[in-house]
Amino acid sequence: MKGFVWIRYELKNMLADVKVVGLLFSVPLLLLFLFGYVLAPYFVEDRQFEKIDLALINQDNSQETKMMIQHFLNNEYVKRSVGLTQLHEEGARQMLADDKVSAVIIIPEGFSRDIERGINTPVTVLGNPTRPLQAALVRTLMESGADMVTAAQSGVNTIYTYMAKAGVSQEELQSAFRESVLQFTLQTLNRQEMWEKTSVSLYGDVSMQQYYLVTIGIIFVLCNGLVGVRMGTSDSRLLERRLRSQGIGSFQFVIVRWMTLSIFVAIPYFYYFGILAWMMRDSYQGEISYLLIMSLVFPLTVSALFTTVFTILRKMATINLVSFVLIIGMSVVGGTIIPLAYLPLWVEKFQYISLNYWLAQAILSSFFNGDGFWTSLIVLNVCFISLLSITVTLQQRRVV
Repeated sequence: MKGFVWIRYELKNMLADVKVVGLLFSVPLLLLFLFGYVLAPYFVEDRQFEKIDLALINQDNSQETKMMIQHFLNNEYVKRSVGLTQLHEEGARQMLADDKVSAVIIIPEGFSRDIERGINTPVTVLGNPTRPLQAALVRTLMESGADMVTAAQSGVNTIYTYMAKAGVSQEELQSAFRESVLQFTLQTLNRQEMWEKTSVSLYGDVSMQQYYLVTIGIIFVLCNGLVGVRMGTSDSRLLERRLRSQGIGSFQFVIVRWMTLSIFVAIPYFYYFGILAWMMRDSYQGEISYLLIMSLVFPLTVSALFTTVFTILRKMATINLVSFVLIIGMSVVGGTIIPLAYLPLWVEKFQYISLNYWLAQAILSSFFNGDGFWTSLIVLNVCFISLLSITVTLQQRRVV
């Protein structure tokens, strides 16, 4: 009964300040408006890339070569990725000199005839030194095409040699030869797998905007944990001495302080992530049960952290400094402020000791049905149980 009275007394002290209550309700709206709408255009990951401009010189000018070029240009992946201009050699070299194209491709005279005869006639590719990345991509594309043509020629030659040794008639041999040439040529030209697009995101399976809306919310709730510790510090010390004289034990002290701070932290948590869940209702893919579990574990874990800090340290200035360092340190190491992909590799090795990392993984999994929810949940439970055990032990030693 005394514990419930104490919890009510602590919460009354914490919420008595109108400024604090105003911040609890105004800051989440400000953060969601700022990061959800004002900065939204800057949080859109660019899923397109600049077209590669090419100049083509077709010195062969045969029907087969024209068909190959037309087939190449009709490919939907090519249309989105490559801008091809056909012109004479002098104009193409001038465009390359003027930095208007990334590369010049020169198809030599007799190219299609040589392919038919099994002769590997090289295609000349002139890269633009001022666009090294695009020039390298063009080179890789052309080398891949040459390898495919070589493989096709080998396949045609293998079929022809095998059937000739088998004693097939000349008419059937020529028919099989033409059929295999056509089949391998079409397979070579229809290389859509060369243009398969794979997106690799620094934020996993969520967008940049979703990632930062969640991580900013974590930092906000952590800051509220520090505010809750600050609000009740002086009065809590006095009340603690008075209740200890009435036989209240160390375990009860820690549990009451932890429960009080948990309720205080739960207010901004439910307010912020409740609005966030409504904003993301169209993209929500998680399970309600996961979200409800995290709504319980999150405040309990954060309050356990600051309860431990409150018990270890006695001076408010020291509590502020240590809590501030903890929040910033856990945010950086856990990838809350800057994704770990942008940081040195050695930082990634310490992500698992950051409370922010596990909080972010659990919440993102709750919202977007990602992997790792149960692992994160187990780690968070171990964290707050361990922190409470340490706090009770320290409190008992202090009393003794």
